[in-house]
Amino acid sequence: MSKKSAKDIRLWSLSLLIILISVYGFLSWYFSSDNNAKNYYADKTGVTWIILGLFFVALMINAINTLSILVQFRDIKNLEGLNAESLLKNAEGLFREHIQNLQQASENKLSLEQDFSLNLIENKLLRKESWVGLFSNLMITLGMIGTILGLTTAISGLSEAMSSLGENFDNSNSPLIGLNDALSGMSSAFVTTLDGAILGGFFLKIISHSTTNLIEDLIDNIRQKTELEVIPYLQNQIWSRETNNLSQAHQNLRHFINTVC
Repeated sequence: MSKKSAKDIRLWSLSLLIILISVYGFLSWYFSSDNNAKNYYADKTGVTWIILGLFFVALMINAINTLSILVQFRDIKNLEGLNAESLLKNAEGLFREHIQNLQQASENKLSLEQDFSLNLIENKLLRKESWVGLFSNLMITLGMIGTILGLTTAISGLSEAMSSLGENFDNSNSPLIGLNDALSGMSSAFVTTLDGAILGGFFLKIISHSTTNLIEDLIDNIRQKTELEVIPYLQNQIWSRETNNLSQAHQNLRHFINTVC
């Protein structure tokens, strides 16, 4: 594993730790009985809980993707010190898949290029991680929807308060009900926007970027090891096969000439 890969792993671990501590701290503070956070930061639309649920699902997907990448790094590290023939037999995971693609290509080609096979592997990994980006965008969108719903509730509450003032000027409780709904709607608007932006637009973007860097590092590791150890071995096999084919063709040609003459 390169120094850059180790650095990206530490960055991902640190990002995950900060995210978990931040979310746990906020939830502990929110549900604490010592403050009135539930009243001040209430969300009657329920959008916040949907955003929070999507956040934990996306975080779990990212963790699974990252751990699977770390397993691939370990498989490559276990192959250190092996010769090319042993490496082909003991390769595992994505590296084994890459080698098998090259072996299939070597059956019909005179020279090997690994870019196509590496693109297939990289696209497979990026498609899995793209779900995190999708959830991130959904959370931001839900935050905006929550804002609209909250503002709609606030406007409706203000309208109700104004109507109550006009109809029941002597009844002070009726306008207060409308004003309470208006303040509750404004709270929902701000809370959902903030949750969608922080959880989806900030936390998930950072940790997904770290995982994407690990994917690129893994592809670079596979490329380097293949270029230095696997391709020369397979290329020698190709040349040996073509040499034998030329020798056989030369013998057949001599036999044909001798037969004719």
